[in-house]
Amino acid sequence: MFFSILGGSPYARALVGLGVQATDRGDALRLLQTGLDQAVREQDNAALAAALEGIAAVVLDDGDAERAALLLGSAAAHRVATAQPLSPGERAAAGGVADLHGPAAPLDAALDAAHTVR
Repeated sequence: MFFSILGGSPYARALVGLGVQATDRGDALRLLQTGLDQAVREQDNAALAAALEGIAAVVLDDGDAERAALLLGSAAAHRVATAQPLSPGERAAAGGVADLHGPAAPLDAALDAAHTVR
C-alpha cells in the first residue's frame, strides 16, 4: 500500500515488465499472472491493466481472440474507471492494438479469465 502513494507497486510493475519482455510463452504467462496478483494485492491499477493487456497478447498469440478481446476490454475499462490512461510511450508501443478490444467484462471475470490461461 505504501508504494501506491508513490506511484504503484514496484514489484508488480517489475513482474509485468519482465513478462511483457519474456520470449518464452510459459515464462511470460507466469510473470504476468504473478504481477497481476501482486497488482491486485497492492491496489496498483496501472499494473493491473498492463498485466491484463500482457496476458491478452499471450492468448492472442495462441489464437484465442475472444479471450484476448475480453481481457483488453476489461483492461481498457479499468484504465478509464481508475484514471490510468496509457502513457504516450505505451500507446506508441501498442501500435494501435490498444484501441482494439471487446466489451468490458466485470473485473472479477477478467481476473478469472486471466488465471485460467495455461
